[in-house]
Amino acid sequence: MSKKYSICISTYNNLPYLQLLLKSIKDNSHYSEYEIIVFAENCSDGTNTYLTELSKTDSKIRSYIEYNEIPKGIGGG
Repeated sequence: MSKKYSICISTYNNLPYLQLLLKSIKDNSHYSEYEIIVFAENCSDGTNTYLTELSKTDSKIRSYIEYNEIPKGIGGG
């Protein structure tokens, strides 16, 4: 099934806020045909583990986890 909308999120070591954001999107989204794409770069606060586990149980979540010596930042994501 193709998703109608994509929500793109770039994050860096903000796990509590990312969790709140994802919950808010899920609870308040008017549309049901969406996917959430999360780009996490060089996170060290548990974000990577959280996203890996979440994407196994929630088909709307796709995560891209990267480690870069020279961070790409939001534009590189």
